Amino acid sequence: MADENIGIVKLAVGGSSILTWKPDWSKEDPDRVGQGRHGSLYKKLITKVEQARENRDIEIVGFLWLQGGGDMKKVDVAKEYLDNLKSLFAAVRKDTGVSGSPFLCGSIRRTEDPDDLSSLIPKRIDGRYPAIQWVVKAQWEAQTAIPNVRSVILRDITTHPMNVHYNTAGQLEAGKLFAQAFLNSAVRIGDHTPQQILAKLGAKGRGAVTDRQLATYRRIFGFTDANGDRQHSKKEFVEDGRYLTRQARQGIFGVSDSNGDGIVSEAEYIDNRIITDEAKAIFEAMDTNDDGKLTRNEFVASEKLKEEDLAKAVFEALDSDDNGELVVPEYLRVWGRWSRIGRKTQAAVTN
Repeated sequence: MADENIGIVKLAVGGSSILTWKPDWSKEDPDRVGQGRHGSLYKKLITKVEQARENRDIEIVGFLWLQGGGDMKKVDVAKEYLDNLKSLFAAVRKDTGVSGSPFLCGSIRRTEDPDDLSSLIPKRIDGRYPAIQWVVKAQWEAQTAIPNVRSVILRDITTHPMNVHYNTAGQLEAGKLFAQAFLNSAVRIGDHTPQQILAKLGAKGRGAVTDRQLATYRRIFGFTDANGDRQHSKKEFVEDGRYLTRQARQGIFGVSDSNGDGIVSEAEYIDNRIITDEAKAIFEAMDTNDDGKLTRNEFVASEKLKEEDLAKAVFEALDSDDNGELVVPEYLRVWGRWSRIGRKTQAAVTN
């Protein structure tokens, strides 16, 4: 979202084997590939996540995994890759407390290689990486063997002339592929897109808004449009605003500024009001005891989603702090993100 900082908690050790990342690390495992000296990279990763959480209030929304070259040199190690990937991803989700977040697993391809490796029967090949086929096959199979894992195909990415690592242009290209994969898959639940989930929950969007509601939104927008230019600057809305708290105004401004240009147009403001007002009404309808919270039982019992398994999965996706209940700000963050995927702000209806 426009008001949020996107951070990466990064740990990378070039050429490291997945054996150095085992949650139940013991030196004899990485010693098989001569990497016992690295210590437990898994422990170091979790420590970095904990340090990030101590320094800031963060929401973990996904995990990127780009590794495998260190396991392509020995067939016996490569054959264990999928099992090691399963235990690693399960442990990360458990130890970070973020059970539903996506894992995006980078997987290299040559020009002539297919994306889908379902029919590949791995075999040893000549060259520097004789066991490559077992590793890329495991990375492909991880999508069905591990919940919410997606392969990110990295084909013909430019590398540094002196080694196999990506150069600057290659890193930027790989970053774009991971970003697109995240946008496409991070909030997909089973076979359902975000838009399908919201529709099932009762969202109708702009089509259900009356002319009278639109007129009300425009009137409210005008209260803080001091110079009458039909757009809010941060000074007008956040600094000089008189309604709600400054923190609340800052949050509203950030999510309304859908194109991130530092200005909230009338159209952007109205778009955000339509999304949030409808979302709040749906939340309140499910909050049967009116305590301002939604438990998993309330969410499932509302029967807005007829399939119980789907309802539980959607609740987990909305429950970003994984504490078993939803409060309005938490719920709106995810709802708003889902609502804006793949769509542009419509121009406001004017008199």
